[in-house]
Amino acid sequence: AATIGPFMLMVGGAISPHEYPSVWLFWWLGDSLGVILFTPLILAWYKTSLQATSRDRLAIGLIIVQAFTAFLIFYGLLSEPFNTQRVTYALLPIVIWLALACPLRYTATANILLFFIAISGTAAGLGPYAAGDIVGNALSLHVFLVVVTYTTSLVAGVNAERIEALTRTRESADRFRNLLDLSADWYWEQDDQFRFTSRAGQGLENKGFRLDEGLGKTRWELDVEGMTEADWAPHKATLRAHRPFRDFVLRRRHSDGRLLYVSQSGEPVFDREGPLEGLCGVGRAFPERGLAHRG
Repeated sequence: AATIGPFMLMVGGAISPHEYPSVWLFWWLGDSLGVILFTPLILAWYKTSLQATSRDRLAIGLIIVQAFTAFLIFYGLLSEPFNTQRVTYALLPIVIWLALACPLRYTATANILLFFIAISGTAAGLGPYAAGDIVGNALSLHVFLVVVTYTTSLVAGVNAERIEALTRTRESADRFRNLLDLSADWYWEQDDQFRFTSRAGQGLENKGFRLDEGLGKTRWELDVEGMTEADWAPHKATLRAHRPFRDFVLRRRHSDGRLLYVSQSGEPVFDREGPLEGLCGVGRAFPERGLAHRG
């Protein structure tokens, strides 16, 4: 369009051949800026839920502040106390805040408002891009709007991907936790010295054990019954060989004095460079030994 339009004007005699480059440039500036501004706006608002949230209210407030600040700048109301050219930097904290804190659709909306305010103020002969050479001011205004639009859209897009990744991770963790509750009473982790660092799971507390019980201790330092050093030796050898284990059964006392058989399974976890990082696994508690077996 930027090439064909000016060419047809030149053929029709509306412009002379030497005016063609400048007309082409302004035509292209308008087309390119329109694509950069309106494409994110349409795509971001497409199939968007209209249910208001706290982030939506924050976004609306930031858009109002940004529009008001842009009005002060591009209608020359800040030219007296501040430098005319440098005053445009007052917008940067607001546009970046909006892009980081709110969905992309609000950044796209704010950029459209900024475009209309900047164009109308400059066309009225006001603001930082009104004085001096018309072509130079048009180019400077275009560059300013492109930089703001591209930067904020990029920041908002990256932030949206980050939020989506966090949401997927949280959903995966919730699914894992639900599956864990179905398949085991608790989940545990140990460091490279085989000391418990964390335990999680409702089944552990339901069986009369505290989640923080035994943290900082190894399995053989816990209060268990009927285990001698010779009984512990095969399990310690398995751990030191960095091999997984299954259904390792211990006898422990419930808080009310009942005897429970605790079956645990685990596997080693290695860091990216190879050394052992620790172990992780699951555990279940049974009232009778016949429901658990030593593996």
